[in-house]
Amino acid sequence: MMEIAPPSFGIELEFFLLGEDEFPALGATQRVIDRWLLQGYDRPPVPELSSFQIELNPGPWPLTPTGLETALGELERLVQRLDQCARKEGVQLSTAALIPRISESHLCSDQYFTSDPKLSASSRHFRNSSATVEFEDGSSLVFPGESVVGCINEIHIHVRHRTDNETLRYYNHLNRKRDALCAQFAAPLMLNGRMLKASCSTTHLFSQANGEMNIAGDLCRIGYLPMEIASLDQYRRLAASFTPIVVDEHTGELMPIERALWFWVRLQGSSGSLRVEYRPMEMGDDWSARVQQLFDDAYRFSLLETQTAR
Repeated sequence: MMEIAPPSFGIELEFFLLGEDEFPALGATQRVIDRWLLQGYDRPPVPELSSFQIELNPGPWPLTPTGLETALGELERLVQRLDQCARKEGVQLSTAALIPRISESHLCSDQYFTSDPKLSASSRHFRNSSATVEFEDGSSLVFPGESVVGCINEIHIHVRHRTDNETLRYYNHLNRKRDALCAQFAAPLMLNGRMLKASCSTTHLFSQANGEMNIAGDLCRIGYLPMEIASLDQYRRLAASFTPIVVDEHTGELMPIERALWFWVRLQGSSGSLRVEYRPMEMGDDWSARVQQLFDDAYRFSLLETQTAR
């Protein structure tokens, strides 16, 4: 008899590393990671797309109220450590959803993007795209390539339910629910001291930068899927319909399919251990309340599935 794994979840928290003037501290990410390792801390942070963006991704924990309590305690301790390491490197940790300040010289700097090979592959792939920040006063600022993605902080939750079929049902549940989980946390965005238009959300900007269509022209690389997913094979066929992202032009190494999709709800893992990643929740000072919201939805779904199975 096949053992059924208990449901679990993990969390990703993204942060900016800023100078005292609130502009990006280019190249600070690796310095802060090195400082973390020098301190001898475990579970080190990882780089994100820009060289001034950093991520914590601990877990998994049991998908239970006790698991949530443990998770929030661990996350708080990790955030405190990260803040300490940032301060020792002369930069400040920011939980803003959108970078507070940026200049064209930052955007054009050869130090803007991280040196991580797979993340660098993404920035090369989308080098001909762009995103335009529109302000309420009618002005605008163009972010070349996918640089705007490195100026957006999010909270991601990864959830694995008891079985692959249950996880797939949760995947479809999130695709139907879309932004409803984030609605109560929606707030106006500011950049360089000016208010953005309400329609110029972080998801809108992200979609401009990475909104590439598949080869057939009927599915976008970022967004919510317009259909139900019944199996991992079906999902992989959809993923394979996009132009591959080349990591190394000399060896022909390609980015793994699951990392090369920017769907707002992403399926990851292999048969027997599938997990769902929900991605559109913006970062904020109240990140713990946002984590609670994401957990609550996954936990309620788990309880409903248990009741239905009886």
